[in-house]
Amino acid sequence: MFSVVPQTGRENGRKISIIAACGYYTMMQASEKAIRILIEAQRQREEIYLNQKEPSLTLLPIKDAGPEEKQEK
Repeated sequence: MFSVVPQTGRENGRKISIIAACGYYTMMQASEKAIRILIEAQRQREEIYLNQKEPSLTLLPIKDAGPEEKQEK
């Protein structure tokens, strides 16, 4: 991971102010933090999913078709 250090410089012939650079730096830090939070939430959810017991299946008997259903076929 990398960090953006606020600096002044020129972009398209315009001087970038320190305030704009600091705002960009703050935005990048917040974006990186949000991504880390989402990744950790995904890891936790995957861990919960992997630790769940497999569901048990119950087979139900098939009922015979009544006289009305047999006539329709």
